[in-house]
Amino acid sequence: GWGMETQSKINGLAWTVLAMANSTENALTLISDEMRQLRDAVIQNRLVLDMLTAERGGVCKMLGISCCFNILDYCDNIREPERTDNLWAGWVMSLWGGWMYWIIQTVLPIVMIGMLILFCLP
Repeated sequence: GWGMETQSKINGLAWTVLAMANSTENALTLISDEMRQLRDAVIQNRLVLDMLTAERGGVCKMLGISCCFNILDYCDNIREPERTDNLWAGWVMSLWGGWMYWIIQTVLPIVMIGMLILFCLP
């Protein structure tokens, strides 16, 4: 009936959001890998420039500026929220066992639909 159709649509939306999240994570992982490779290349180039210009005081002295060379790496922060969520979910599942998964997957959607119907009826 209506409740099953609604649950099916909600499940469809949940799978769509999950697929989008996975695609986003994959894209960010590829970008992260590329950034690490670029960072390594820049550091290697800077090292060579400093070696070639060491007799004249290095790159910064030749340019006449005071410089500090630092490239920050925030790539690991992309996955940090996922790790936190997985730790919490794992703790909950270990606390209540396998039946908690069954409740979340089966009973909770039925309760939510029931509450929606109760609040929407006059």
